[in-house]
Amino acid sequence: MGNGTEDKAERILTIYTKLKQRKIIYKDALIEKYGVSARTVQRDITDIQEFLQSQFMEEGNIQEIVFDKRAGGYRLQIKQTNELNGKAVLAA
Repeated sequence: MGNGTEDKAERILTIYTKLKQRKIIYKDALIEKYGVSARTVQRDITDIQEFLQSQFMEEGNIQEIVFDKRAGGYRLQIKQTNELNGKAVLAA
């Protein structure tokens, strides 16, 4: 792989893409694939979660990454989708 910045970008984009495809993300698999710590993977998931929250403010879609105990991994959950934008929801 390339430098640290490229590695991080690739990890985050891979995780995000898989989540959007409704796939389960397994932390251990990412640790092994990228040779990083569990803490690094958790930070990547947190970064994606923050991005999803900022998208809510712009688009009004509530999406979050949740740990699915049954599957043993993380998945994307859409809690609510509506036609209002985030600002209108907050004003209501």
